[in-house]
Amino acid sequence: MSAHLRFWLAGVTLCAAAPVGCSPGGSGEDRTPINVILLSLDTLRADRLGAYGNQGGLTPFLDSLAEEGVVMDNCIASSTWTLPSHWTLFLGQYPSTHGVWARSSAYDGAAPTMAEVFRGAGYETAAFVGGGYVSSEFGFGAGFDTYDEQSRSGLGELRDYRARLEEWILTPRSSPYFLFLQMYDVHRPYTPGFEDLLSLRPDARRTDLDHGKPPQGVPNENWDPTTLGIIESLYDAEVRILDRALGTLFGDFEEAGLLENTIVVVTSDHGEGF
Repeated sequence: MSAHLRFWLAGVTLCAAAPVGCSPGGSGEDRTPINVILLSLDTLRADRLGAYGNQGGLTPFLDSLAEEGVVMDNCIASSTWTLPSHWTLFLGQYPSTHGVWARSSAYDGAAPTMAEVFRGAGYETAAFVGGGYVSSEFGFGAGFDTYDEQSRSGLGELRDYRARLEEWILTPRSSPYFLFLQMYDVHRPYTPGFEDLLSLRPDARRTDLDHGKPPQGVPNENWDPTTLGIIESLYDAEVRILDRALGTLFGDFEEAGLLENTIVVVTSDHGEGF
């Protein structure tokens, strides 16, 4: 990746200071504008990344970014589910402060969001998200010039908006940008192709794909070991597929010269309970 690319794995509250405090050098009017791309990889467990010690080789692209940047070793999600955790990312506040706990609630706008801070500093702001609990009905569109939440099911994946994302990012612009990307690629149900599963589990059978929607109403700790092993393999396959897709996407970005003077932040709103 470009030498100008900087990478943070988690620690997204650092972004709030970026419009006024981050530049490759100089001061005042001489500062070079820095773009910021924030990726929220919904439901991604830290222990699946090589940067956090995984030896399975599931995330070569994300690991390559981590090698060039800063890895936060002690970053803990504020909640076990999407809605309150993302509001913590956007506000730097605990759920007990911002008050978004329930599925029927939206943020009341008492404090500026990350997007509003960036826009107030002269950034163009855009988001491409998978819908669901990060949709605009919960207030997440505040501060964004573009908020694209179209998906097929409300649990949209990168492929659902990739063409629109590339059209947006290739549009010439005179101001720096803040770009928020959120995707449910490793969220249940797990639907990898059989070949991806087989590469991780040589004894896999096609019927194992039927476990992609884990048992409902059965506590995770009560899953039998065989079922749990299959479910984890399906999840791991989804993680590998997402990493591959991100590698292709950012390779295209770099080839087009879009990552010069750009900070990339990667985090997750929560993990998965196995």
